[in-house]
Amino acid sequence: MPFKNKRNIVERIYYKNISLARSISEKKDISPDQIKAARALLGWSQSELAKKSGYSTPAINNIEKGTYEARSQTVSDVIQTFEENNIEFIDNGVRIASENLRIKCYEGEEAFIQLFKKLTRAFEYEDGEILLCGIDEYFLTNNYPSMLKNFQKGINQNPNAKVRILCHRNQSAGLTFKNFEKKIAPNDIPLIPIILYRKRVVSILFDAPAQVIMVYTPTLYQHYVELFNFLWTSSKGLPPSKDTCLFKEK
Repeated sequence: MPFKNKRNIVERIYYKNISLARSISEKKDISPDQIKAARALLGWSQSELAKKSGYSTPAINNIEKGTYEARSQTVSDVIQTFEENNIEFIDNGVRIASENLRIKCYEGEEAFIQLFKKLTRAFEYEDGEILLCGIDEYFLTNNYPSMLKNFQKGINQNPNAKVRILCHRNQSAGLTFKNFEKKIAPNDIPLIPIILYRKRVVSILFDAPAQVIMVYTPTLYQHYVELFNFLWTSSKGLPPSKDTCLFKEK
């Protein structure tokens, strides 16, 4: 393959990383060799990486060989899979992440695409719980109905996922799951719009354009979980008849 074509392939392999020491708009090129090295660090085969990232084994093979121009979204999903498993990409290399704080930010429609994708994948291979607090379900219903329904469907198909929802009554617009509980907090209790899962604190800003800020921080996560549980015990359950499910399995 001509060198020029290989260079174009490498230039398409990138990811957006936001941290305290990096610019929000910074893009970092990731080479096929780094993809292979990241997989080796985790002891994954190409087929395992394909399954975890949601793509075919030939697609992963092509990315690592640099034999075709991979779509940026495909490569972004592969890199995201590594990052969710504590892999950090650095200049011309890769390593196991050691820091206790990682931050990513998404804006507009891309924000909720990434959010729903991460949450759907969060418990494919392990048990766990997703905590939703102060999320305006009407906003999601009116602005991202198809993505919201696909998210509900993905979670409902995952037997490992349990969801607890805490919101004010005027925020509840029928967001339900197969394995979930929902409680309504008193109106005089302020709720921060956040989602908690797998030691991650996800803050949602519903302004235009909407923003999703994802922070990996075990200590802060534990504090928020304790606060969520305190508010949960002081709130009332919502009768099913008062909420209409947006998604129902046939």
